[in-house]
Amino acid sequence: MIALAGLSIVGAFMPADSAKDMFNSGPLVAYWLFLAALLIAGLVSFNSLVRRAALIAVHVGPLLILAGAMYGSGVGHRLTARLFADLGMGVKKKVPAGYLPLFVGKQNQTLYDASLENKLGKLPFSIELKDLRIERYGPWAAIAIPHATQQDAGSGQAGYVLRPIGPVRDYVSDLAVLVDGRQAARKTIEVNHPLHFGGYHFYQQESASQDEQYTILLVKSDSGLVAVYAGMALLCAGVFWQLWFSPAWNCLKRRAKGGR
Repeated sequence: MIALAGLSIVGAFMPADSAKDMFNSGPLVAYWLFLAALLIAGLVSFNSLVRRAALIAVHVGPLLILAGAMYGSGVGHRLTARLFADLGMGVKKKVPAGYLPLFVGKQNQTLYDASLENKLGKLPFSIELKDLRIERYGPWAAIAIPHATQQDAGSGQAGYVLRPIGPVRDYVSDLAVLVDGRQAARKTIEVNHPLHFGGYHFYQQESASQDEQYTILLVKSDSGLVAVYAGMALLCAGVFWQLWFSPAWNCLKRRAKGGR
């Protein structure tokens, strides 16, 4: 567990792609499997663990986290697709992660790698970029706008509007999800506020064209995410019960008996 905590700290300070490569490397895959085997062996070998709900949660929680993370990894996606193919089930292959370039008023469903040159696969639906805007901090300045009218001119002069020209504060994209040509969902996303639909999360990247006509979304599969969240909840509940609630409850019972 100390090694796991150390790896988590190191990974938090690494670039996302580098951390992903590290956690999916051969030595760490062997470590994850060894850790899972230890947890299972503990549940099977020690009867006292099975009789205490908190200890079961402390062991089952990490197992769910590991299982969910492995299932949601690139290898997990490939193994799942191969398994369903061998079973003769018509399940479409999911792309674990990719990038989706979008132009305002256009739709796309093809995912690319980070270079935007190699195709990774297609989504089972399309995403249309309805609108894109870049929000900035001050100061404000009068910006020339072609064909602007007197009513639209924020500065009171025809052909100009007042806009902030400082550092970028946020990127905001208005997205529509199209299934068979019909809109199935719509949401305005921004950094750290993604769209979730059809087993994928769509994150607004901190990049967009300065003319506000083009952006790139980071797309991630949610496979295994429910298991990870359930495992975290179990682990936290088990630790809380074992290290705080149970000792506090026993202490209260001892005081109650002593008071009698």
